[in-house]
Amino acid sequence: AQVPLRAPPLSPRAPAPPARSLPAKMPGEEEEEFYVRYYVGHKGKFGHEFLEFEFRPDGRLRYANSSNYKNDVMIRKEMHVTQAVMRELRKTIEDSEI
Repeated sequence: AQVPLRAPPLSPRAPAPPARSLPAKMPGEEEEEFYVRYYVGHKGKFGHEFLEFEFRPDGRLRYANSSNYKNDVMIRKEMHVTQAVMRELRKTIEDSEI
């Protein structure tokens, strides 16, 4: 089940259209969408700093890292991972029991 988190968006642009769902299917399970978003951040001496990544059911990975240390710029990356990577991520999360 997806737990909504409040965090700054990865991009100030308009949200992307809904992704086509290609589920990370585990052996013996029904097809189910798998979505993970991780955000950790704080407001401190250098302002609002955070690290965020998001795995979408279609294999799209989005990453953002914002640090104002020494006037650093925000890093944003977007890529696609294979369904094998999505299955392994899902298995790792399920095995960790978080």
